[in-house]
Amino acid sequence: MCVTVLWVVVGLSGVFAKAGWEGGLCLVPLVNIVVLGQIAGWDGLQIAGLFVPGLNGFFWILLMIDLAHAFGRGTVFTLGMILMPMVFLPLLGLDDSRYLGPNTIFVAS
Repeated sequence: MCVTVLWVVVGLSGVFAKAGWEGGLCLVPLVNIVVLGQIAGWDGLQIAGLFVPGLNGFFWILLMIDLAHAFGRGTVFTLGMILMPMVFLPLLGLDDSRYLGPNTIFVAS
């Protein structure tokens, strides 16, 4: 379990750093979710959807899609982020992908 936690912290810290945020923010509960939303280009209302019981799973899927697109990742990697975030979010932080900015599908203009 300790190895898994370390894997997620190091990888998520890399995601934050690639997007220009302080990597240590991944350790702060709730703040890390808000920062992920901001990295994906979400506004406050969309991020708030992540905290609504019953809707949060739907919003989490949308967040993973937008986050993958913000790093230029394709469909297979996006599905991995949705189905196995404990593996694919850290991979996103540790691989050679670059943060391209919010290239979102589900952000209201």
